[in-house]
Amino acid sequence: MNIHRRRNLSKIILYYYFLVGFVLHFVTTNYGRKQVSTSFGIVRGETVNPEVDDLPAVTQFLGIPYGVAPTGQYRFNMAISAAKWTHQPKDAFLLSNVCIQSGLPKLSETEALKSMSAQKFDHIHRILPFLKPQSEDCLYMNLFVPERLERHKTQYGQQLSVLVLIHGDDYGWGSGNAFNATILSASGQTIVVTLNYRLGVYGFMGRCEQNSCNGNSGLSDVVAALKMLSNILPSFGGDPTSITLMGWGSGASLVSLLMASPITQPKNRLFRRAILLDGTALAPWAMSMHPQQYFMKIAETLDVS
Repeated sequence: MNIHRRRNLSKIILYYYFLVGFVLHFVTTNYGRKQVSTSFGIVRGETVNPEVDDLPAVTQFLGIPYGVAPTGQYRFNMAISAAKWTHQPKDAFLLSNVCIQSGLPKLSETEALKSMSAQKFDHIHRILPFLKPQSEDCLYMNLFVPERLERHKTQYGQQLSVLVLIHGDDYGWGSGNAFNATILSASGQTIVVTLNYRLGVYGFMGRCEQNSCNGNSGLSDVVAALKMLSNILPSFGGDPTSITLMGWGSGASLVSLLMASPITQPKNRLFRRAILLDGTALAPWAMSMHPQQYFMKIAETLDVS
């Protein structure tokens, strides 16, 4: 990695802490709409100007589907990549539904502070408004694409690096919708992607037989999103060979699992770099050592034989 890219990546890491303090209600000015032609069809986004330190405008493409709705016969299955859009241009002005949430922390401050810090409690309260409406049809992502600065073109070339945020906090709740990457994208001159993936039993319950289990459909959702990004990023001015995954908490655990997967091999590589914050697949909470027990317990609770 050359010195310029290292500096740019350091800048991104610093702005991460700025990002997580923001949700989708800071002040922006609407500059109109922009249309992009991709291999999946034409998509329209909304251009806004973050009113912070004269940052350049950013076009938000919200609620882009990256997978077939995992409902009915597709429930609990591995993600299936989205087909080309039938209705074009596709308007990407609004956030999608979030995935089904479970195990949300207690809202009572007195009870919550017995098990978490005040900072964690405040963070949860900031993102709670963005954890609805919920639906199984939730495989969508959001792209934040900055206007190019001439000095950046001269220094780094024509294509933008890409940062994909894998939300964390817990395997049962959370959403990429809760984080507005406008400031991060504008200041870092980076395309930033946030996304939803299946949670709880829909995303991480192993389907078990007598001696084996398979599952982790939530992890397959992230892979499906990365596959779509590798196809469409050039249309947005992004470099599909310069994708960095960044996750925190359970999101960091998922990123570390992907680092050990075949998608990091040269012929199948879907990302180049990874940033893990407050989590890893080696953490004691990251994986279940006895998935069959959990599967059987759920089956008994639901009276499924």
